[in-house]
Amino acid sequence: MLPVVFHELAESELNEASAYYTQARPGLEDAFIAEVERAVVALTASPQAGTEFESDVR
Repeated sequence: MLPVVFHELAESELNEASAYYTQARPGLEDAFIAEVERAVVALTASPQAGTEFESDVR
């Protein structure tokens, strides 16, 4: 399996969204993180599925 690396800005945005969902409604943060994890699993299962942004970056 390929390693998953979040760009620092994407990681920051993920953390900010997680904090927002924590405040918005109990349990919403968990649902958000579960969805992010589901997307990461799908992307690692089919790494060529996305549009190439740069050489070897999707």
